[in-house]
Amino acid sequence: MSSLLEPIKTRQDSIRGDINITNKMNLLVKYTNETWTHGSAAGNFWGDSPFPTLSSDWDQPSHSFAIKLATTLSSTSVNEFQLSRAGNNIFITTNKDGEALNNEIASKFPTVFPKAPGVGMPTNWGADGYPAIWHQAPWQNHEDLFIWKDDFSKVAGAHDLKFGGLCQS
Repeated sequence: MSSLLEPIKTRQDSIRGDINITNKMNLLVKYTNETWTHGSAAGNFWGDSPFPTLSSDWDQPSHSFAIKLATTLSSTSVNEFQLSRAGNNIFITTNKDGEALNNEIASKFPTVFPKAPGVGMPTNWGADGYPAIWHQAPWQNHEDLFIWKDDFSKVAGAHDLKFGGLCQS
């Protein structure tokens, strides 16, 4: 038995604008929005899965926005200030077609604490001749980054000097 096809739907939209404010100062503005979905993702994504009907639906939207102001202060020095925001999410859910099988397998594993509805099974690395079962659903991750960055560059003789600061939350 071979695994089912697992197409990945992805799309990235990006827009960028560069504006010359003066002959020594320019502004860059960039926005990127991306979607990435992988329905019926079975196994560990590295080839055929021994359990192709036990699968997850992955959804990973992300976005980023940046503004960068570059200023030429003199013939030997430049200052660049950038403000950015980036974020992504990862949502993994059990595929509806395999939900009954997932629940049946998960019910066979003993637990120390009561099992909440919808919680998947532990990863089974394979034992007694059985192959590994990889199924991480349900799982989610959310990350937002806010970044402030300021860099000062200076050419002094044969030396290129760069000083800066970075703050991220």
